[in-house]
Amino acid sequence: MKKIILIVLISIFLVGCNSSNEVKKDNELLNGNFIITPSTMFKSDEMKVLEPHLNLRTGCVEIQYNGEKKWLSTKYEIWENGELQNSHENFAVSIINNKKDNDFDYNGSISISINDYLISDDFHILSDMTMITAIDGSSSKKIIQRYDEKYSSSIFNLKEQIEVNDTEEVAVWALIGIDDKNGSRYSPKSTIEETVKETDWALVLKVYFSDDKLN
Repeated sequence: MKKIILIVLISIFLVGCNSSNEVKKDNELLNGNFIITPSTMFKSDEMKVLEPHLNLRTGCVEIQYNGEKKWLSTKYEIWENGELQNSHENFAVSIINNKKDNDFDYNGSISISINDYLISDDFHILSDMTMITAIDGSSSKKIIQRYDEKYSSSIFNLKEQIEVNDTEEVAVWALIGIDDKNGSRYSPKSTIEETVKETDWALVLKVYFSDDKLN
């Protein structure tokens, strides 16, 4: 069963995201700007049926960029009680020579999956979770301390397509933990950054472009 799940995940990461949103053409995107478009790893009916059985929290965005930056990078932030606790550089890929004829300087996707319920051999929930981040055909796996096992959890995907300058960092996905047994509640806001300020715990994935591999 584990081998089947692994094969499915590899196929998903190799294929990348699927988006129903219309993106701009190359000549409509200003130099030094990038577009982030919400997407999904499970678009077909067959994959939607399979998704609940994989025990994963997933997210995906498509990115188009025109500019001079050399690296597409990701970082993740840990928030607790509505405050940023720490930030970690995550994964980066070179986008030099990525451009094809009549295309953007970069045109690809970023996807993330988290397994937040790892079970030990004696059937206890582990205090860690695994996070896989994929940019096109490359990926990185990290072990991260999970939220309190008493918390309920949900994901927050990017809601709308946005265009920003390549000097900015953009939050594209979040895993949120809420202590609802003690009465905690949160109301989703228009942005991920605003939403996590009302949560007990959150992991936020951010993307940015840079001249160096990692800032």
